[in-house]
Amino acid sequence: MAAYLGQKIKHLRKNKGLTQFDLEKKTGIKREYLSKIENNELNNPTFSTLLKICDGIGIPITELLSGDDELPVRKEPLIKIFSGKESEEELAEKIEGKEFVAIPIISAEFAASNPKYISQNDIIDYAIISGNFLESQYDQHRYRCVSVETDDLSMYPQIEPKGVVCIDSYQNNAEELDGKIVALKNNDGICSVRYLKSEKKYLLGMPENIKEYVPLIFSANKQNYILGKVIWYQSVKSI
Repeated sequence: MAAYLGQKIKHLRKNKGLTQFDLEKKTGIKREYLSKIENNELNNPTFSTLLKICDGIGIPITELLSGDDELPVRKEPLIKIFSGKESEEELAEKIEGKEFVAIPIISAEFAASNPKYISQNDIIDYAIISGNFLESQYDQHRYRCVSVETDDLSMYPQIEPKGVVCIDSYQNNAEELDGKIVALKNNDGICSVRYLKSEKKYLLGMPENIKEYVPLIFSANKQNYILGKVIWYQSVKSI
């Protein structure tokens, strides 16, 4: 498969306003498999698979295989300054001096696929956070920030909707994270934030707002549903 083809599929899908979850429902192709195709982790999807994808997106196969390698240039994301106390110039000096680190912000849907690599097209924006929160400032694949769903009030008032959480994807052991706030892949394939309660047979994602929201329940052997520990959170009010 040409190196650009996965990116082109992703661009065409997003241009139609479809998520990978939408495309899975339309084609029957698993979301994890679609993600590998879009990230060029699979070099040999069959023609019938590509045909299903095009049918799901609603385009002719010729549009995908037209040979046009060029994709629209994505506008560079703006850098969000999560501080009202310092000027951009002062923060820029601190970033230069490694006191602050720019972490990419990705969508809750994309975060749920727990991507090892994040391309420029997957980045919504950047968050500037203090290096004190990070065990390693130089491992660019370890940390990612995720935008909290606008209608997710399950952790309110601890975490407000439309905020941003930073996840350490290396911290994903259930026993070590018992009682901690973590990012979980929920049953809809979306990243959700919950307190983790580790039991013998089950993993429970406990909401802050227990009266209104039920826990997420997983089998204890599905630790891959833990996307990482939440190490930092920023309310949208401070942006």
